[in-house]
Amino acid sequence: MTKRRTFVFALFLVFALSLCLFTANFAELKKAAAETDFDGGKYYDITTEDGDTVYSRNSTEPKAGVWMTYKSAVENVNTMTYSFREDGRFDEYGEKNFGVFIYPNGSETEYFEFRIKPVWDAAYIFYNANGQEQRLGGENYENGDGNETVDFGVWVNVKLIFEKDLLAFYINDVKVLTSFNTFGNTFDNFTVKIYNYDVKASFKNITFKNEIIDYSDFGKPVWDTGKYYDIVQEDGEEVYKRNSTDPQAGVWMTNYENHSDVNTMTYSFRGDGKFDGYDAKNFGVMVYPDGNSGTFFEFSIKPYFDAAYIYYYSNGKNPVKLQAVNYETNDGNEAADFGIWNNAKVVFEKDALAFYINGKLCVSHFDTYGYTFVNPRFAIYNYDVKASFKGMTFGKEQLNYIEMGYADLSFSDERGVAAVTAENATVAYDKDNQKVNVAFDGQNPTVYVLPSTIVGNHYSAEISVRNTIRVCMQNASSAEIVKISVKTTAIEEWTEKTFDINADEKGLNNYFFNFSDIDLSGMITEIKFEFPVSSGAAYINEISFEREDPIYDYAAERYSLTANKDKQTVTFEGKLKKEYADKQVTLYTTDVCNIFESLDFSEDYMMSYIARTQADENGNFSVSFPLYSGDYCHLTSLFIAAVDGVKLSKTFNIENWKDFVENPYAFDLPSLTVKVTDAPFNAKGDGFTNDNDAIQAAIDYVAAQGGGKVVVTGNNDIYGKRYIVTNLEVKSNVELHLEEGAVLWQSAKVSDYKYDVVLGHNVVNSGIMWNSANNKNRPLVLFRNVTNAKLTGKGTIRMEDNGSIETNPLKLIDPNYSAACSHTIHLSPVFVSQSKNIELTDFTIMRAQNWHITTNLAENLFVGGVTLKQPTDSNSDGIGLTNAKNVLLACNRLFGNDDAITLNSVYLDPRKSYDWNKPDVDGTRGTSNVEIAFNQLRGGLGMVFCVWASNHSDSSVMATKNIVAYNNYIGGTGQDIGAWVDNPFYGTSKGSSYDVWNGEGDDYSVIQDVYLFNNIYWHGTKTVALGVYGYNNRAVATNFLTADAELIGANKFYNESFERVYRYEGEEEWVSGLSYWSTIGDGEFGYIQRGTKTKTSVHDNKTSTVKDYAGYIKGDGILYQGIYLKAGTYKLSMTIKGAGGTTNLYVGLPEMKKHVADEGKVNEIGKKEVTATQDYAVYTFAFTVDEDGVYALGVEHIGDKNTAVYLDDASVVKAEESDLYDEAKSQLKAELDKANGYTDDGYTTASYQMFVTVKESAQKTYDNANAKIDEIKQAKEYLTAAIASLKVCTHEYDNDCDATCKYCSHVREVSHDFSKKDISSKYLKKAGTCKGESEYYYACSKCGEKGSEYYTVQGDHVYGEWIDEVPAKAGKNGTKGHYHCSECGKNFDIDHNEIADLKIPAKSKKGCGGDLTSGNITISLITLIAAFTIFKKKRKQAR
Repeated sequence: MTKRRTFVFALFLVFALSLCLFTANFAELKKAAAETDFDGGKYYDITTEDGDTVYSRNSTEPKAGVWMTYKSAVENVNTMTYSFREDGRFDEYGEKNFGVFIYPNGSETEYFEFRIKPVWDAAYIFYNANGQEQRLGGENYENGDGNETVDFGVWVNVKLIFEKDLLAFYINDVKVLTSFNTFGNTFDNFTVKIYNYDVKASFKNITFKNEIIDYSDFGKPVWDTGKYYDIVQEDGEEVYKRNSTDPQAGVWMTNYENHSDVNTMTYSFRGDGKFDGYDAKNFGVMVYPDGNSGTFFEFSIKPYFDAAYIYYYSNGKNPVKLQAVNYETNDGNEAADFGIWNNAKVVFEKDALAFYINGKLCVSHFDTYGYTFVNPRFAIYNYDVKASFKGMTFGKEQLNYIEMGYADLSFSDERGVAAVTAENATVAYDKDNQKVNVAFDGQNPTVYVLPSTIVGNHYSAEISVRNTIRVCMQNASSAEIVKISVKTTAIEEWTEKTFDINADEKGLNNYFFNFSDIDLSGMITEIKFEFPVSSGAAYINEISFEREDPIYDYAAERYSLTANKDKQTVTFEGKLKKEYADKQVTLYTTDVCNIFESLDFSEDYMMSYIARTQADENGNFSVSFPLYSGDYCHLTSLFIAAVDGVKLSKTFNIENWKDFVENPYAFDLPSLTVKVTDAPFNAKGDGFTNDNDAIQAAIDYVAAQGGGKVVVTGNNDIYGKRYIVTNLEVKSNVELHLEEGAVLWQSAKVSDYKYDVVLGHNVVNSGIMWNSANNKNRPLVLFRNVTNAKLTGKGTIRMEDNGSIETNPLKLIDPNYSAACSHTIHLSPVFVSQSKNIELTDFTIMRAQNWHITTNLAENLFVGGVTLKQPTDSNSDGIGLTNAKNVLLACNRLFGNDDAITLNSVYLDPRKSYDWNKPDVDGTRGTSNVEIAFNQLRGGLGMVFCVWASNHSDSSVMATKNIVAYNNYIGGTGQDIGAWVDNPFYGTSKGSSYDVWNGEGDDYSVIQDVYLFNNIYWHGTKTVALGVYGYNNRAVATNFLTADAELIGANKFYNESFERVYRYEGEEEWVSGLSYWSTIGDGEFGYIQRGTKTKTSVHDNKTSTVKDYAGYIKGDGILYQGIYLKAGTYKLSMTIKGAGGTTNLYVGLPEMKKHVADEGKVNEIGKKEVTATQDYAVYTFAFTVDEDGVYALGVEHIGDKNTAVYLDDASVVKAEESDLYDEAKSQLKAELDKANGYTDDGYTTASYQMFVTVKESAQKTYDNANAKIDEIKQAKEYLTAAIASLKVCTHEYDNDCDATCKYCSHVREVSHDFSKKDISSKYLKKAGTCKGESEYYYACSKCGEKGSEYYTVQGDHVYGEWIDEVPAKAGKNGTKGHYHCSECGKNFDIDHNEIADLKIPAKSKKGCGGDLTSGNITISLITLIAAFTIFKKKRKQAR
């Protein structure tokens, strides 16, 4: 029994022990992954090899980016092992890879990647958070021979280790990679994916375990230097020294200590050398505030500029420059600093950052975007420079915000009050009203204010620039003056000036205390206000430092500059102050770059003498000069005048410019007028009250009444009447009119804005190229979806510029930003979006921090007489025309630090994505019909084409075209006209991957029909190019005519086959239409599909079937491209099909357009008629041009709109002399063939005979094998002239039935009408008598021709000869004259009337042998009386 019990007990022990052993290993067994726990979807096949489950990547598409996922989360392990085998690949792509993703703690957006690249025999570890990849390490694990085929079919064993602050990668038991940065992740639980990218690989033996890690195996350092830094000893100190290992740029060493309660890091740095001459090379410290994410603050040194910077990187990208300053001389020679140790300290805690170098505070910033630095992480980096570091220590200090440069002189919280102290007065903070109350309690109370001395701080001032202390205060005392004194970094003693103030004020007042008449320099370090009273108080609401016009005593009381349109003269007249009477006045032109309005004659200011006159004894003066200087018109000019070296006034221009420039899009508005200062709007214009709502209410009211004018009233104060505004929106049918002296002043206070503003230059973390903050912040004045609206008047729009100190805008060109950039609210002064009929005239915009006047889909836009000046930050373009249509820019003065005028065609601009600027209408189009005249255009580029519509499916829709620019003064910084070519929003070069230097050379949209003449270029005629100097890409343009520059446009056909260049897969249906082709004539122009063809995409090598197109002309017209040709001989080739009408291959000389509304014209140089059939065929035309220039090459069609020509595959190539000879022979042959079609029928004999003579001569020339080309051409010309000289005969005939023309050989068909009866002898066939019938032939009723048929009539008498009359005599009868018929004996009178009696009775025998009648008696009596009367007169005379 005992033995049995013993056996049972032993059996139980064995069972229990087995159970324990099983239980102990169960977790391990659980952790060994059953391979079926992986889901490979359709991309992986599960097979068995030698008893092992194998996952193999199959051939299912897509080739790249597929994976299998472990079906459940893994817990409490720190290693993963597996084996892989490479089985093949999809293509030759060198980047193919496979490996493992580990997602710590269930994350879906954050993972660590253990990657194998077989072609390189290389292993990598990457960290990826929110799509941003960071490489932690990479090494070759074999020979790196680039021939991975030797590994095909070979199983390789892998082990991965991952726990907090340790990652390791083993291959075949060899440690390849180690990283000590897990970004705070602990891997308590995680998910796993195995992936294949463009390669076929198999996996097996996948297991997970928890191992005890011996960190001594990894030698985990405090600073992980990797292979890029050497640790050396110098003078007993440990020095971390950057070595020469590539890559040159972007390497760092990471600190792995735990820093839970620190706010400072100190270290020393030394510049040891550089890799190349790249100016922007830098090094410094990166502080990761939460220790985990990729977000960090960078404290950077740029040795070339002796400059210190603080940047903010959100998720490791899109840096925001918070502050920057020169810490030494900015000599650009950092070599002088090589070998010298410098001490640095960086400070970081919530809303406080500072950078000290050698004990000097260089930069500070007081916004950390919510980060608190509870557990920060640190790295030291080098970018393209060799630098050494030592003495890195971390600490905790009590920070003095004032010493760090903190200042808030608008007193938004109590921290700002620390900058204000007083003597004989008490300082208290009024939190409710955010102001400082200073109660006077002694004689001469004095208030001290400490501004920031950090360059660019909102409340700092370099007094030589920011020359005016603006104080918004209420003087509740009897003091009528205040003495203000300042100290600066350059002048440590007090400098004082006394100013008038108002006593016993009942409210706040804005005071401008201007020190510009005192020679001061340096940053203001302290201000002192002394009030000469013993009681009262001063309530200070805000102190700021403004850049105001210097105090200057101008010499003129009044002046004017006007032009006479009829006389074409300009008259300058006015009156001087009395002290300048009888003195000489001199007038000059100058340049918008003359920012200080200097009388300096340096070439920078383009000063030129214009006219001089003597003022009279009362100071009156007047002088006139021509409006034009050669071809240059003074409407463009900016003038300045002086007497005895004293300026008469500020600069000025011809004031009646509107007499010469008419707004082609003018419109009228209702007469209603309101003032914003009137009730119920009640705008203050006091310079501190936010008037935005009041002015907007006035605009809304007028709009609701149907339209009218809203007047922003001005005054004569030298500082103007200033209205604080944030964002106004002009409505349809409203004119916002700024009176002279009115200032719309952008608020600098974030609290004034009713939306979340973006501070700094760019929208952070957008991933969009050039996404300036003004794309998100609402414009100061916005026109959106309005019609018939205006912004007019001689007032000013003044943008916020607190803290800026650079006065020369050209020094603020990207990448150089304003020192004040990071805290400035960047927004557009004026923005016109999707609006039609807009007028912007006469106002001034100053201190812009971004684009000045920006448009998107504006139509019928007139901008005239506008001045843009004193921009204060980078990218301050002048006028931006994006997808604009019908624009006139005239008599504007634009001085920006970026492009003065941008002609933009942009499609789907991702920056236009906010509520106020996102297009909500279909206005797809390029910029077209823009006229630019009489402007001064100065900037980074004077004028630029931004052709960023390559992503539109129809390139012709987005063309930039019909641009006419004349009489402008255009200047840039080294280049005057250019183009930004590579579309930053499409292709491989875009967004954060945009390559501004190289990019894609074919990623731009169409430019055509551009006309430049009578412009003046600052850098000369050779500085006009369709690219940017220093960048590799260039655009092309057709029909780009320049009469004043040396730009060379397209030198070949573009869109020659009327098909889009196939760049990427997905563009198969994209078209080009008539891109680059210009048109003349009333016909219809278009394109049509003629078939299909196969093409391969340029960039991603995809082969597809695409449509084959041809262009066409229906009716009369010329379709051509303006192509630049050097003098010489060329061959024009076209594939053509005809459908009626006449078709000519055409060469001409395009005319320069004077205005956008003008019709295009081309002067013919030569053409060749082609016999176009119903089938496409190739035709050529060889021609010669004698001069370099732009020529119109294309096709002319003549015919009605039922006829057409279709053309394709245009080309022009340099021709040989033999081509020209053959062309001459071909044209002569064509002319002979044409001539042989003419006959003598229809032409005058003389002209036809001459034609035949010329034709025969031409034929001999053609047949002559030795004929010279000039002889052949001459023969063709003569024959053409002879054909033209053929005189068409009008065909004259002797009568209506004459068949042969009197003047040519033409014979016509005629027929007689023998219906007329005529019994004249001509038609007598047989004579009859009175005793029988006569026979007569019929006569033609048209010509009188005798017919063959006859008719009969009764015969006539035989009259015989006429028998004369025998007169009757006295006593004897006479006989009448008569005919006597010999047949019948009858007699007839002269009319063939029968005479019955021929007898004439005899006369009587009486008196004197005659009858004495009463008539004879009367005559006789009259005769006797007359004779008697004459007799009496003669007797009387004789007496």
